Amino acid sequence: MSDTVFAIALAAMLAARVGVVGPHDSGVAGAEVACLDPAGEVATAGEDGVAWLTRPCRRARCSAPGMLPADVAVDGDRVSCALRPGAVVSGTLPAPACGEGCTADLVRPSAPDTAVVSVTAAPASGDGAAVRFD
Repeated sequence: MSDTVFAIALAAMLAARVGVVGPHDSGVAGAEVACLDPAGEVATAGEDGVAWLTRPCRRARCSAPGMLPADVAVDGDRVSCALRPGAVVSGTLPAPACGEGCTADLVRPSAPDTAVVSVTAAPASGDGAAVRFD
């Protein structure tokens, strides 16, 4: 076996196919798949919703606009990552409204006293006149 053929065969063995699916098991074109362990490689899914990680990866995060990100174990050469629809909640307030700092809580109407997530405000502009929640 030539060195070139060996290198191609080795690369194919190390590559992982990550299928990114959304609602109704449809492929999510343009989704990003980022290797978390070890961190570094980022691949973009094609029209078929498939992204290829070309380096060894044990854990990856899939994400796409309008979808909640999902983490998956990369434990074979064919991995599926399911994304669910999500919403981005953000807002901007005048900085004096926050005083020394403030947080925004996202709550369920059925349990308004329990935060699903809390976000700390960050400066929205360089002059400190406003704060933003993302």
